[in-house]
Amino acid sequence: MGALLAQYQEGTKREIAIYYLSKKFLDYENRYNPLEKSCIALIYATKKLRHYLQAHTTFLISRLDPIKYIFEKPILTERFARWHAMLSGFDIQCVNQKSVKGRAISEALADGPISGDEFDDHFPDEHLLNIGISRWKMYVDRASNRRGNGAGVLLVDPYGIHIPFAVKLSFPTTNNTAEYQACIYGVKAALAEGAKYLTVYGDSNLIISQTIGVWRVRDERLQMYTEYLQHFIPYFEDINFKHLPREQNSFTDALAKLAVNLTWENNVKIRAVTIEENDSPVVNLEHMIAALTLQDDKDA
Repeated sequence: MGALLAQYQEGTKREIAIYYLSKKFLDYENRYNPLEKSCIALIYATKKLRHYLQAHTTFLISRLDPIKYIFEKPILTERFARWHAMLSGFDIQCVNQKSVKGRAISEALADGPISGDEFDDHFPDEHLLNIGISRWKMYVDRASNRRGNGAGVLLVDPYGIHIPFAVKLSFPTTNNTAEYQACIYGVKAALAEGAKYLTVYGDSNLIISQTIGVWRVRDERLQMYTEYLQHFIPYFEDINFKHLPREQNSFTDALAKLAVNLTWENNVKIRAVTIEENDSPVVNLEHMIAALTLQDDKDA
């Protein structure tokens, strides 16, 4: 299988190659029909290039249309159901290619593949299969002020990679329903990432206790949220919910507050936010002063 990710240069129709992928089909994959091979190639590409595809609309150029095949297939097998779920998180449109330039490169890559790891479509990252139990962690919180409500979710994969989500809730909601919204959004995101073992942490004792059945749900609105959340439980091999003190949940609290306070125009696409720590200033004053002093000495 071969794939090429390219982007049109601004103001021109020139294609700029960004990423190349090439991999051999395994023995059992060679027994797939051509459309299924096209599907598995697309899944492989979306897994490897997820950080590019999540932020943009992607136009797929292929001899066959795997998108239509997967999403319009009336009876889904377990394999196709997984592919359907994994592709649902991307905005991919299949188009005809008038110029064969880009497709010719991807076909050349397919003709000269390299040996790769065994492809597994159960998880977005194949290397997760190398650990015993791939337990994920999820932290949820909500925030509210006069501007509205927001939900914060932090997913942590088995390797410690943090995947943050900030969701603005642009509809009337109470504090408790907003907490349920955050929890449900996070559980769905965890499933989309391929998590099978999940521990959910939240600082709302009410929501956690109601979810695990320690407390009865008396409010009818909360009852609907509880039942909806329970709908996703069978999709996990193991999932548990634990209460976390608010002071230990500051990261998701910040995400929820970020969602509440941000405003943006409709149809504006926002890329993932990069969060990092810098332990030194951009401009080192001591080095600058030393350099200026040395220059003054030379001029003198």
